[in-house]
Amino acid sequence: MGSQRVVRGLAVVTSAVLAVLGAGLATGPGASAAVAGDQTLSGVAAAQHQTNNEVHALATGGGVLYAGGTFTAVRAPRATTSTPRTYLAAFSTTTGVVTSFRVTLNGRVRALALSADNATLYIGGDFTTVNGVSRPRLAAVATSNGALRTGFNAAPNSRVTTLLRTGTTLYAGGDFTTVGGRAKARLAALNATTGAVLTAFTADLDARPNVLAVDTSLRRLLVGGTFTTVNGLPNPAMASVDSTTGTPQPWAAQSVGACVYSVRGIAVDEAADTAYVTSLADAPGCFEGVYRANIADGSVVWQDECAGAGQSVVLLKGQVYFASHTHDCGRMVGGFVGPRFRDDFVWYRLNAIDPATGEFGHWQPNTNAAGTTVVGPQVMTTDGTRLFVGGDFTTVNGSAQQGLTRFVPKGTDAAPATPPAPVAHSTGAGRVVVTVPGTWDRDTGVLGYEVRREDGTLVGTASVESWAFTIPQLRFTDATATPGASVRYRVRATGGTASAWSAWSAAVSVRTDAPAPLATTALATTPDVWWRLGDTTDGAAAGTQSDASGNARTATLTGATTAPDGVTTGDAAVTLAGSGGAAADAAQTLGTAWTTSLWFRTTSRRGGALAGWSAAADGTGTTDRVLWLDNDGKVVTAVRSDLANGQVPRPGRPVFTLVRSTRTVADGLWHQATATFDGTTLTLYVDGTAVGTAAATSTGALTDAYLRAGQVDLGYFYSVFGANFTHTPAPGDPAVAGGLDEVASWSRALAADEVAALYVAGASGS
Repeated sequence: MGSQRVVRGLAVVTSAVLAVLGAGLATGPGASAAVAGDQTLSGVAAAQHQTNNEVHALATGGGVLYAGGTFTAVRAPRATTSTPRTYLAAFSTTTGVVTSFRVTLNGRVRALALSADNATLYIGGDFTTVNGVSRPRLAAVATSNGALRTGFNAAPNSRVTTLLRTGTTLYAGGDFTTVGGRAKARLAALNATTGAVLTAFTADLDARPNVLAVDTSLRRLLVGGTFTTVNGLPNPAMASVDSTTGTPQPWAAQSVGACVYSVRGIAVDEAADTAYVTSLADAPGCFEGVYRANIADGSVVWQDECAGAGQSVVLLKGQVYFASHTHDCGRMVGGFVGPRFRDDFVWYRLNAIDPATGEFGHWQPNTNAAGTTVVGPQVMTTDGTRLFVGGDFTTVNGSAQQGLTRFVPKGTDAAPATPPAPVAHSTGAGRVVVTVPGTWDRDTGVLGYEVRREDGTLVGTASVESWAFTIPQLRFTDATATPGASVRYRVRATGGTASAWSAWSAAVSVRTDAPAPLATTALATTPDVWWRLGDTTDGAAAGTQSDASGNARTATLTGATTAPDGVTTGDAAVTLAGSGGAAADAAQTLGTAWTTSLWFRTTSRRGGALAGWSAAADGTGTTDRVLWLDNDGKVVTAVRSDLANGQVPRPGRPVFTLVRSTRTVADGLWHQATATFDGTTLTLYVDGTAVGTAAATSTGALTDAYLRAGQVDLGYFYSVFGANFTHTPAPGDPAVAGGLDEVASWSRALAADEVAALYVAGASGS
């Protein structure tokens, strides 16, 4: 969901014995840091009495949280005994403990609202009696003792699904067609004291409303649901009406594509006259994230294209909190791509969003999904300090907690997830490059990293931004290791007051001399093609790239400028601006096995192609054997294959196997990306280390093809989940914007030690 600040500050690395990664957030050795304007809630759930079934409605006021749903009892955390509460319960907002407030209902609660003085609680749902008295589907009770407000009697003829109290008016929405015997199709304005219908208001809907919100200064009632018309006029899923008359008002944000929407959450910022809206939809690829709109006309300020059934949205202390089951934001600038198939989805059910930009904040607790709805979080509310979440979940952050949870301001910080062990390569005499797979935590935006050699020597520190779905890879250089020694490294990640150490890296023998130059190492592997890119010392014509393999497979460069600082000392590279690159001048006959390798550097948040093979010289037609960068900086390789990562693809969809790195590398440093295929296994290497494999079988889609570095048609390999109704390319650019160097290919699968040797030679700068 939302676009991501992937490595917003890049990283700061400090120490005399390491290389600087880039400029950014200086916070001191190994310290974590807050992102300016970021959210302030802890990602650790506070103690909260829980329910024995689902929670579908929340309201808070006067230091009390009211919860309604399908539950019949509540219990303390980890408790085995429970206290009866039929479909409605009240809890202290400060302790989470159930109060003595009790109302006896005979059916599900779907909606709650409080009066301004917190003296009256309005209850909507499927019930027909309250405390033994007939009050079908809508009632008012005293918060002091749960007694029925007998003077309030609205009597809708079907269930109530949403309520909103403002001033002396109670708005009620649901499946009803009459209220108190008066015709009101699914939405009514009522006298908040008596329940009498306010006849001046008419906003008839053709299907259920799910949520109501109001901007009193603009006199606008915002309505979200599954309806398609208001007062007979087209207005699908989201509408703005005059709060007194119900007359529809302009709302420019409407559906895109063949999608049926159900708006589930609306949060209003009256000071800015803006609304935040979330929805779920009926088809993969439809809008299910959050958008911000101007209430005056419904015009969109920003919108994300994340997939994952939006459920609820709340404003709290300058941040938007969002409940959903987000699993893919691949079309967004800086967005992550999730798994292609449902069985593989990873759900991110609770997130914070910057209201100014729509980008992710740093709050990522999580729940499971259970019960009859199998969604997870379904409703949220706040008392201005704390955030309360209800739904069908039975765990929060992996620990047992059913139906209801709460989050309080930071104080108890979430610990970072344990970082993986570093990977070390010796790249020269007394010199070791340490690659650190980063980590994340639930409430700290910028984690601190501290890398130490086994003898206790501090190799370096860094401060880098991360999310659960976008985790950086870091690089440190130990320049004081003892030549000939066997050394190991580990890293500590710190978030707030908590930290976690990785396991030790595998031991590496520190070189006593420099490795062979890259030119020598590469030629020893007998590449079919080797474009050094930017190297004009061989007298090649302008725009032409010679082939350093000796096989005379030249290329034509377009849209590229020469950069003097390539991978190795004294060797140039080329820079692309998001398109163009190098294209082979002649086709090459392809075998089954292959390797493609190159070096790149970028800070782009739009991704782009790195390399691939095309059936035509101009890049049109069939493409295969591709490498690219996702918008959030992960490296991906894919091949046309009869195996679709172990899954059955949807009919009519492209069939291919891909491997994606788990860490992002859009940090401005040179990185090596290598893909190999031996006829049965596709392997992706990043910086000399295998980061993923997948079983694959070549379809033989290409027999004679042109190698391309930079711009490649990736249309066949679109891997974002769902249909692309907005026609937004993913990745965002045709080619990675940044540096490109040392492109080579082989008609065999290089061995792991060969890939590592090429990385060491390049990383040594020789």
